[in-house]
Amino acid sequence: MCLCAKVLPVGHLWDPDPPVPPGCANPGVGHAVSVRNCQTNGITADDEAFELVAQNWQIRHVATQLCVTASSGDPASARLTLQTCGGANGQKKESTIFRAGYFS
Repeated sequence: MCLCAKVLPVGHLWDPDPPVPPGCANPGVGHAVSVRNCQTNGITADDEAFELVAQNWQIRHVATQLCVTASSGDPASARLTLQTCGGANGQKKESTIFRAGYFS
């Protein structure tokens, strides 16, 4: 069985090649992770695509292959930035591991 989806242009906000908002272009190591409205009409902009790495609970930015990293263990004051995913000798850095609360 095959299911197919089709995205059709709707409304005045339709843009099949959405521009990256200011401050989101060319992310790299140290770039701050922030919140903004998602692109409209089912289009995903390069800067907003992340994936959960199930084997190690890291959140990876698809376009750069960098991982979201917390500046500290305090949720109230931690800044989130993009950093390399592996630590020294390929070991995971604790600041890049985001486990769901129901496991603690």
